[in-house]
Amino acid sequence: MEYLDFVVLIVPGAIGLVAALVLGPNWGTLIGGGLMLVAVLVLLLFQVSVPETGPGAEISRLSFALGLMQFEWYRWLPSFLVGAAIGSVSYRKRLRNN
Repeated sequence: MEYLDFVVLIVPGAIGLVAALVLGPNWGTLIGGGLMLVAVLVLLLFQVSVPETGPGAEISRLSFALGLMQFEWYRWLPSFLVGAAIGSVSYRKRLRNN
Protein backbone atom coordinates (compact mmCIF):
# COMPACT_ATOMS: atom_id res chain seq x y z
CA MET A 1 0.00 0.00 0.00
CA GLU A 2 1.38 3.38 -0.97
CA TYR A 3 1.63 6.32 1.40
CA LEU A 4 -0.99 8.35 -0.50
CA ASP A 5 -3.48 5.47 -0.34
CA PHE A 6 -2.90 5.18 3.39
CA VAL A 7 -3.40 8.93 3.93
CA VAL A 8 -6.60 9.29 1.90
CA LEU A 9 -8.27 5.93 2.65
CA ILE A 10 -7.21 4.50 6.01
CA VAL A 11 -6.60 7.60 8.16
CA PRO A 12 -9.93 9.40 7.48
CA GLY A 13 -11.91 6.20 7.97
CA ALA A 14 -10.17 5.41 11.25
CA ILE A 15 -10.67 8.97 12.54
CA GLY A 16 -14.35 8.91 11.61
CA LEU A 17 -14.87 5.51 13.22
CA VAL A 18 -13.15 6.35 16.50
CA ALA A 19 -14.63 9.85 16.82
CA ALA A 20 -18.21 8.67 16.23
CA LEU A 21 -17.73 5.66 18.49
CA VAL A 22 -16.39 7.74 21.38
CA LEU A 23 -18.29 11.04 21.04
CA GLY A 24 -21.50 9.89 19.42
CA PRO A 25 -22.92 10.42 15.95
CA ASN A 26 -23.36 14.20 16.05
CA TRP A 27 -20.37 15.53 17.94
CA GLY A 28 -18.16 12.72 16.72
CA THR A 29 -18.82 13.56 13.10
CA LEU A 30 -18.27 17.29 13.64
CA ILE A 31 -15.13 17.08 15.76
CA GLY A 32 -13.82 14.10 13.81
CA GLY A 33 -14.34 15.96 10.53
CA GLY A 34 -12.25 18.90 11.69
CA LEU A 35 -9.58 16.61 13.07
CA MET A 36 -9.58 14.58 9.87
CA LEU A 37 -9.11 17.65 7.67
CA VAL A 38 -6.11 18.77 9.72
CA ALA A 39 -4.62 15.26 9.85
CA VAL A 40 -4.95 14.69 6.10
CA LEU A 41 -3.45 18.10 5.33
CA VAL A 42 -0.48 17.52 7.64
CA LEU A 43 0.14 14.04 6.25
CA LEU A 44 -0.09 15.36 2.67
CA LEU A 45 2.56 17.97 3.52
CA PHE A 46 4.99 15.05 3.76
CA GLN A 47 3.83 13.71 0.37
CA VAL A 48 4.44 16.78 -1.78
CA SER A 49 7.71 18.35 -2.84
CA VAL A 50 8.11 21.83 -4.26
CA PRO A 51 10.33 22.55 -7.26
CA GLU A 52 13.40 24.47 -6.12
CA THR A 53 13.94 26.55 -9.26
CA GLY A 54 11.99 27.36 -12.34
CA PRO A 55 8.28 27.85 -12.81
CA GLY A 56 6.27 27.14 -9.69
CA ALA A 57 9.12 27.85 -7.29
CA GLU A 58 7.15 30.65 -5.65
CA ILE A 59 4.34 28.26 -4.67
CA SER A 60 4.60 26.96 -1.14
CA ARG A 61 4.52 23.39 0.02
CA LEU A 62 1.21 24.14 1.76
CA SER A 63 -0.32 25.20 -1.57
CA PHE A 64 0.75 21.93 -3.15
CA ALA A 65 -0.70 19.95 -0.22
CA LEU A 66 -4.00 21.86 -0.42
CA GLY A 67 -4.17 21.20 -4.15
CA LEU A 68 -3.56 17.48 -3.64
CA MET A 69 -6.18 17.44 -0.89
CA GLN A 70 -8.73 19.03 -3.21
CA PHE A 71 -7.78 16.64 -6.01
CA GLU A 72 -8.19 13.56 -3.76
CA TRP A 73 -11.45 14.65 -2.05
CA TYR A 74 -13.46 11.90 -3.76
CA ARG A 75 -11.36 9.31 -1.91
CA TRP A 76 -10.96 10.71 1.61
CA LEU A 77 -14.49 12.12 2.05
CA PRO A 78 -16.37 8.82 1.48
CA SER A 79 -13.80 7.01 3.61
CA PHE A 80 -14.48 9.37 6.51
CA LEU A 81 -18.25 9.17 6.07
CA VAL A 82 -18.26 5.36 6.02
CA GLY A 83 -16.08 5.25 9.14
CA ALA A 84 -18.35 7.77 10.90
CA ALA A 85 -21.46 5.80 9.90
CA ILE A 86 -20.06 2.53 11.26
CA GLY A 87 -18.98 4.30 14.46
CA SER A 88 -22.44 5.86 14.84
CA VAL A 89 -24.21 2.52 14.49
CA SER A 90 -21.83 0.92 17.00
CA TYR A 91 -22.35 3.83 19.42
CA ARG A 92 -26.14 3.51 19.24
CA LYS A 93 -26.00 -0.28 19.68
CA ARG A 94 -23.77 0.16 22.71
CA LEU A 95 -26.25 2.63 24.23
CA ARG A 96 -29.18 0.26 23.67
CA ASN A 97 -27.38 -2.63 25.34
CA ASN A 98 -26.59 -0.60 28.47
